[in-house]
Amino acid sequence: MTGRESDEIPHHLTKESLVDSVLHRSCHLCRFIIFHLKTHWAIEHLEGKDDLKEESTSLTESDFADSDFDHKAFPSDRVVILSYMLDMPENLNFHIKMSKSGDWFDGVFGLVEFDCDALNHDYIKAAIPRFWIFNDKAFGVPPMTSRLNDNTASEICQNTVKMWLEQCDGHDVYGARTHSFLPTRLLDLSNVETESKVRLVLSSELDQTTRYVTLSHCWGGEVPIRLTDATKDELEGGYKLQNMPPTFRDAIMVARWAGVRYIWIDSCCIKQDSPSDWVKEAKMMRNVYQNTYFNISADHSENSQGGLFRDRLAYKYTPCPFEAPNAGQVYFLPQFDLMHPLTQAPLASRAWVTQERFLSPRILHFTTDQLFWESVDLYACETFPQGMPPVYDNPTSWHYRTHMSTDRAQEPGKPGIYEVWGRVCEDYSRSRLTYTSDKLIAFAGIAGEFQSSLPHDKYLAGLWKGDLVVGLLWKAMALDGWPTQPNGSRETFADPYITAAKPDKYRAPSWSWLSKDMGIFWQTRARYTPRVMVDILDADVSYVNEEDRVGNIQSGHIKLRGRLRDAQWSKEGHIESIIIDGKSGDQLIVSPENPNAPPKVDSFHIQRDIGMELDVRNIVCLPMRLSVSPKAVSQDNPIIEGLILQPTGAQDTFERIGYFEANGEGYCQALLYELRGPTKDHDRPWDTLNLQPLPEDGDTRGEMKYTFNDKDFKEVEMVVITII
Repeated sequence: MTGRESDEIPHHLTKESLVDSVLHRSCHLCRFIIFHLKTHWAIEHLEGKDDLKEESTSLTESDFADSDFDHKAFPSDRVVILSYMLDMPENLNFHIKMSKSGDWFDGVFGLVEFDCDALNHDYIKAAIPRFWIFNDKAFGVPPMTSRLNDNTASEICQNTVKMWLEQCDGHDVYGARTHSFLPTRLLDLSNVETESKVRLVLSSELDQTTRYVTLSHCWGGEVPIRLTDATKDELEGGYKLQNMPPTFRDAIMVARWAGVRYIWIDSCCIKQDSPSDWVKEAKMMRNVYQNTYFNISADHSENSQGGLFRDRLAYKYTPCPFEAPNAGQVYFLPQFDLMHPLTQAPLASRAWVTQERFLSPRILHFTTDQLFWESVDLYACETFPQGMPPVYDNPTSWHYRTHMSTDRAQEPGKPGIYEVWGRVCEDYSRSRLTYTSDKLIAFAGIAGEFQSSLPHDKYLAGLWKGDLVVGLLWKAMALDGWPTQPNGSRETFADPYITAAKPDKYRAPSWSWLSKDMGIFWQTRARYTPRVMVDILDADVSYVNEEDRVGNIQSGHIKLRGRLRDAQWSKEGHIESIIIDGKSGDQLIVSPENPNAPPKVDSFHIQRDIGMELDVRNIVCLPMRLSVSPKAVSQDNPIIEGLILQPTGAQDTFERIGYFEANGEGYCQALLYELRGPTKDHDRPWDTLNLQPLPEDGDTRGEMKYTFNDKDFKEVEMVVITII
């Protein structure tokens, strides 16, 4: 396709040719096409046609026996093949359209679409996903050497896992690794093959360089086996493997694949009826996962009964070789979301797992469709065993760890360490906790790891002193059913102003996102020419145990100097707004100098933190950051971000109750200037403010230096306040 935008290639001219390609030549590209045509077609045509389903038994698994990819004939395949043999037009003129997306870039060449003269184009487009086109560069090796099986417990899967481990063991990061930490207790697997038993042992009896693996899983209710005073003797004496839940049994099998003798499973290695043991072990979680040989992640199982292994339609994830005109050997792979089984898995919504993924040096994911692998030097899956192409970005929190060092933060194109911190916090805040009281301790390991990369910074209840102004500008995000929705849904409430409730017990200062049960995000961490509008004078947090500065919090405060602007909170139905000196609502501002220019929107966006009735007489706005573009005044509006505060009753002391963003000069002016008193000369005094930039060299907008109507207005004075 060199030099051409697209090529159209004849594929199958007749129905007989297409079906024959599946039945007798086992082409899994054709199988994929028919499978998706069937799914779309069956919705419209097969409902209630039981006779068609009965007749489909005329096709048996032997019809598919010569498949190169060991595909089995599923009943749904037989139904569709028969149904198309009966109902599809004889002359299809089915063809492939290959569209070029540019030069070869990291192995990704373009897209493939299908069309058929005998069927409606929109029908085909809706039924069959588009395909990516890859070449060998994307796979590292020809993908057929790592073909997939129909079950994730297959020997091929085992060999793939061993290949990933061997590749990582040869990496400097792991080759030089010396394990000097072991969890307090481990499960010994040495008698699994001979006696089908596992035994709980104390690590103090073991060599401190002993390897162990860990398991991340969803409890999902009652776990059949837990370490308690009642079960301690049985576990130490030898617990029958057959009595273990499926997820635990499968994880033990995976550990044996890797030749590892010990495994750590939280429910079996932490005393579940001892609060003191739980607190002690929870504080060591950072070390437990940092020092694991690798972490086994039961992504798709909602509880311990789900197991790790799954049957699958392997051909859907096996790249199909294709000889393309003018491009040579390429591979087709469906353009569906390859990451969906990982990002939308039940385990992905569990808050503890955010920490487990972040801290583990290597992770082996078991999803509904295939295995995924994460390590410092490799992010891969069975489809791409040598590494994922850039088109598939790494979706998990653990990936951020590769950007954490202050050295890497200086690399061009790499996110800074505070930006990485923000992403991890966003992920964690949107995750689910069975007990919301665990919110601090389930995040302690991540905070401790960042502290080691920021030795001269001060950790402040989910924020960092070195990035405090930006850190304080988090925005609440309502989550459907938060925090106990079983499927980890992340849909917002219909009312965008209703967010999560404040916890019953004090957890953190109001300015900390950890103080409430909700999702959060930062609007942006990079504005044009930002200018800080407050002076941080002091910030500190007192802990219940001062030696544990990522643990339970007793109190916290931030003392700063800034401009406070009295305001009122107005609500009409679901619409909430801030009123400042009578100014409220979005307005279109037309430039008098250029009336033909597009009008600017002058608006004030708010987001309160918690669902509660607010005292509208006692609201203040604290502008914290001004951002403007270096472009001409007529092209861009200034933006001010800040906090909405409420007095606590103590002198000059406030609590955070929300976030605001003022867009446009009108509201930005209203935050920086106030009326001296009632005006008699004009019904709309804000129209007389008439701010004009001072004529100075360079960009004056970033400093907001204006001449103004000082008869009716005065600048808002700076005051010192404390936020708790």
